[in-house]
Amino acid sequence: MRRSHTINVAGWPDREVTELAERQRTMITRRQLLALDISAQAIDRAVRRGRLQRVHRGVYSLVPTRARPSLAAEQAAILVCGPSALLSHYSAARVEGLRLPAAVAGVHVTVTDSDRAHPGLVIHTTTALHARDRRRVQGLPVTAPARTLIDLAPLYTLRQLAPLVDQTLRMTSRTQLLEALERHPRRPGTPRLRALLGPARPSADTWSRAEARLLAAIRRAGLPIPEANVPIGNYIADLYWRAQRVILEYDSEPYHSGPASFHRDRARHNDLATAGHQVLHVTEPQLAHELERVIVWITLALARGGGW
Repeated sequence: MRRSHTINVAGWPDREVTELAERQRTMITRRQLLALDISAQAIDRAVRRGRLQRVHRGVYSLVPTRARPSLAAEQAAILVCGPSALLSHYSAARVEGLRLPAAVAGVHVTVTDSDRAHPGLVIHTTTALHARDRRRVQGLPVTAPARTLIDLAPLYTLRQLAPLVDQTLRMTSRTQLLEALERHPRRPGTPRLRALLGPARPSADTWSRAEARLLAAIRRAGLPIPEANVPIGNYIADLYWRAQRVILEYDSEPYHSGPASFHRDRARHNDLATAGHQVLHVTEPQLAHELERVIVWITLALARGGGW
């Protein structure tokens, strides 16, 4: 049965076209127009007269570039690349709100079923995308944060990449990020991310060896030996110099990543600091590679606390 539309005198279903384009950030495709029983000749005539603004082959906007809403270019890219397309790389990062080291032009799209070029778009082709590599943000299909980070990893220095890892861990868990690395062991960015993330869960032996090195260094420096695992209010201090009211906390990334840990750790720090303690935070890499610097921090904190 032929569909009925509210047709104006020119044979153009204004209401249907407008409603569909509004849902797609002013964008509409030739296929969608044909499905509304608009002839190919009428579409071409609308393009010539400026009623439709050509964005890509077979994708049009109802308004000129300057009047289009945010993410209209990304919407047009998804429409022209087909149902398998996902915004990826820099474009996925921008949609997610990641702060990138530098602005990058162009819309980046990953597809699984075509490598056809489209002017103005950067097309990435992959053989398959796991369901966990996909999500929707602001109505657009994008690569999930972990997959986006893996795609971006080879494009930045390790120094530039580290803040992106921190931002990503506020949107996804460390476990999910590590699982994504397991799914993509041969992606160019995987080794670099593994180097930044370190082991999935540092063993007790790792921390024991680090603590032993620290205590040996404290003895060599002639500093007082702290108490270990001391209850202070609602907390347990890893190391505590009671006379100087100095606390040293071991910060292991797997247990201090993500928004919940972020807020909890700062509340802990503030509670201890406002109770009159100096709180130092050290990581396993600092104990392994910057031990002298850690000793300087401890020495200065003890001196501020009255010396020994």
